[in-house]
Amino acid sequence: DTQASINPGATEIPGNGIDDDCNPSTLDGTLGIKDEFNKENVNVSPNPFLDKINISLPSSLSNNDFNFVLTDINGRVIFNLNMLSKNGKITIPTSIYRLNIGTYLIVVTDKESGHSIIKKLIKN
Repeated sequence: DTQASINPGATEIPGNGIDDDCNPSTLDGTLGIKDEFNKENVNVSPNPFLDKINISLPSSLSNNDFNFVLTDINGRVIFNLNMLSKNGKITIPTSIYRLNIGTYLIVVTDKESGHSIIKKLIKN
């Protein structure tokens, strides 16, 4: 939409793919390589997991710094780790945390862009 009068004063959120303010003079950002960091392109496996979590990232994010926060279903933080991806792969050993069988959430944050995704995991 190119009519600035439709949503005047709205804050433009760069890179979200939406013309928030409907103003053609405001840069909306374009999708680039770093925008590959999304729920569909980040694979967390195995699920269910036993003693480790493997994370596969798009090749464009190889050698980036990431933050990983694992919480139980009640929001209790199990771990908060910063790790560097190596060739788009990261393995987190979980056996040291003595996790109970159950449902967990992992928040994966690209520290460069600040973008995060959340995945649900089951511990066997």
